[in-house]
Amino acid sequence: PVLASVDLDSDIAHTVRQANCGWIVVPNQQNQLSQKLLDITKLNKQELIQLGNNGFEYSQKFLSKEINLNKICKTIEMLKDEK
Repeated sequence: PVLASVDLDSDIAHTVRQANCGWIVVPNQQNQLSQKLLDITKLNKQELIQLGNNGFEYSQKFLSKEINLNKICKTIEMLKDEK
């Protein structure tokens, strides 16, 4: 699982929410971060495993080298065809 201390409207926060793989805490909020860490320690192992699996599956589906290289190649081909 991911515990990200990032702006709520950042790309990272969007990805964590989209992947359902963790939590977002606003930067510079030590109390909120500490509380979230305590909350996480109370989760059962299966919940943590599920969040980790969610993140892994999301990364394989949207963030892998193969997926993104294919997207780049298609974009280059599209731009080339527009000339």
